[in-house]
Amino acid sequence: MYRKLSCLSTWRDNFAVADTLAGGISCVIVEQGWAVIATRRVRINGMESGADGSIVYSLKSNKRIQNISDLVGKRLGAGFILSATTYQSGYQLLAENSVHLLKDVNQVILYGNDFERQFQDVLSGRIDAGFVSSTWLAQNHPKEEHLLLVHRQLYPSYEGEVFPFTTSAPLVPQYGLASSELVHWQLKSEVAEALQNLEPTHPAAVAASLEGFTGPGTYADVETTQKTMKIIFRDAQNNLRCSNQWSVKEIWDSFDCVSIPGGDFIKVPFDEAVAKCNSTHVPCPDGLNCFCQPCIPDPEVNFFNWQLVLAMCIAIYSVGISLALILQPRLDPFGLFGDLPKGRRRA
Repeated sequence: MYRKLSCLSTWRDNFAVADTLAGGISCVIVEQGWAVIATRRVRINGMESGADGSIVYSLKSNKRIQNISDLVGKRLGAGFILSATTYQSGYQLLAENSVHLLKDVNQVILYGNDFERQFQDVLSGRIDAGFVSSTWLAQNHPKEEHLLLVHRQLYPSYEGEVFPFTTSAPLVPQYGLASSELVHWQLKSEVAEALQNLEPTHPAAVAASLEGFTGPGTYADVETTQKTMKIIFRDAQNNLRCSNQWSVKEIWDSFDCVSIPGGDFIKVPFDEAVAKCNSTHVPCPDGLNCFCQPCIPDPEVNFFNWQLVLAMCIAIYSVGISLALILQPRLDPFGLFGDLPKGRRRA
C-alpha cells in the first residue's frame, strides 16, 4: 500500500502515499501540499514510543571532548540534510551552545542512511563525534551506550509518555504516513483506520518492529527549524521548496552564512571549498559527501572594521600628544600651584 521514498521530486508524480522521516514529511507538507494521516509507534527492546530523538555523542575515552564547545575544530559525522534526528537537531543544539556547524567544525561528513558506518568511525576514532537517531542507537547498539558521552541528556515526554530512550534534543514524531492531495478522502480515511487498528502481534508489525500507528503527529516544529536553516526556502518563483539532499551542490547552496551570529560571514565558492577541504583536512571518505567550514569571516568587512578602529586610535593618540606639547608652557601661567618642575615653569 505504501513504500518509503528517497527522492522528493518523484513523490507527486509517482506515488499516492509515502512513509517517510519527520524531515521529509515536513517537506512534502509545504512543497507538495500533502497531509499526514498516521504516525507510527515503534517497540525497541521492550520499550515503545511514537517519537524519536537525536543524540549528539562522542567517546568518553576521548578526553579532548568533554562538552559541546570542545567540538570546535573537530571532525563530525551526521546523517543527511533532510533528517531531523541525524542532522537538524544536532545543528540546532550546537548553535544554542555557540558552536556553528558551518564555521566552527573542521569537517562534517554526511553518512546518509549508513548510521552503522558513522557509529563505527566514532568508536575507532576516525571521527570525533556524531549525530544519530535515538531509536536507532537503542535498537542497534544498546550494549555500547555506556562507552558514549551524550551531550545534554534530556528526559522529555511525548503525548503524555516519558520518552524511554536517550536524547540530546527535543523530540519529533516518528515516521509519518503522508498522502497526496490526489488521493480521495475516503481512501485516506480507510487507510488511516486500517493502520490504527494494526495489532502489534501482526506479522507485518513484528517484522518492522512496529507497535502500531496513531493519529497524525504534528511536524510544525520540524518545519520551523528547516525554514530557519534555509532547508525549506522560496525559489525564484516564490514557491516553497526543500533542498535536494542528494545533490552536493544544492546542499551547499542551502547553507545560510548571513544569519550566523557574532560577525559578518560569507560562503566560500563551492569549487574552491571542495578543493580546500580535500587539501587541508582529512579527505572525505569514499562514497560520502563532506563539507569543511563553508562560512568564513567576510575579509572586506572585517578588514575595514579593524583598519577604522586602529586609525581612530592613532588619531586620538596623536592629537593628545600634540595638545600636551602645545599647552605645556601654559599649565600654570599665574603660579597658583607653586613652582612647576624644572624645565616646565614659565620664565
